[in-house]
Amino acid sequence: MDYKTIEEVYTANDNIRKRLLQVVTNLTTEQVDLPTENGAWTVQGVVEHVSKVDAGMTGILSRLLLKAEEDGKISDGSIKFSSGFMEAISKSQKAKFEAPDVVVPDGTHSVSDSLRLMRKSRARLMELRSKFEALDAGEYTFPHPYFGEMNAYDWLALLGFHEFRHTNQIEKILATHDGS
Repeated sequence: MDYKTIEEVYTANDNIRKRLLQVVTNLTTEQVDLPTENGAWTVQGVVEHVSKVDAGMTGILSRLLLKAEEDGKISDGSIKFSSGFMEAISKSQKAKFEAPDVVVPDGTHSVSDSLRLMRKSRARLMELRSKFEALDAGEYTFPHPYFGEMNAYDWLALLGFHEFRHTNQIEKILATHDGS
C-alpha cells in the first residue's frame, strides 16, 4: 500500500477490520478450536492475540501523539513513514514471527470477548484520528520487537497489516478444515 494520508490508512484499517469480522463472526465451537498451522494456537487464540495487539498498539499511538501534542508539532497533512518501513512490511509478509509473551493468547478470552476488546480499542483509535490529522508525530518512535524503531504513522499502518495477516491465517485454517 502506498498511503499518502491519514484518511487512507484509517479507511484501509476499517476495511481490514470488516473483513476480519466477516470471517470470525458466527464461527462454530469446532471452528474456533481449529489449530493454527504449527498447532500452537487455535483460531480463538489468534483472535485473542489480535485483540491484545490492538490494545497495545492503540496505547502506543496514544503516547506518541501525546508527545507530539505536548511539543506543539503541527501537521502539514502528509503522512511520514519511517525510512524503509513499507519495504520491511512487504518483505515480512511471508516471514514467521514469534509473538512476545505479553500478546500470546492464554485461552481466557472467547472470540466474542476478544471482539469486544477490539471494538473498545477501535473506538479509542477513532478518537485519536483528529490528533493524527492535526499533529505531526513522525519524529516520535517506539520500538517494535522485529521492525525496530517505528513512528506513529508506522504503528497505525502496522495495526491494519497485522489484522490483515491474521485474517488471512484464519481463512487458511478454515479452508484447510472445510468439510473435514
